[in-house]
Amino acid sequence: MERQALVSLEANRGRLGTRVPVLFEGLRTGSERMLVGRAPFQAPEVDGAIEVEAGSAAEAAALPGAIRLVEITAADVYDLRGKIIG
Repeated sequence: MERQALVSLEANRGRLGTRVPVLFEGLRTGSERMLVGRAPFQAPEVDGAIEVEAGSAAEAAALPGAIRLVEITAADVYDLRGKIIG
């Protein structure tokens, strides 16, 4: 598992700065503004997710089910973080 974690982290770091469409699934548990979504290369229950902080709680509440263009700004072993750009 250690080796796989390194491979996954390296692959995720390779996505830094890229722009991908993200389908937002909903809010992170316990958060009013942190959205969780997936890009076309992320399968539910298999791959990680992309976290994006919305500008406001109202914006976050309106985004589940929407697809927006996101720039990847940070990478962890399994998950990515980004910002909405379109």
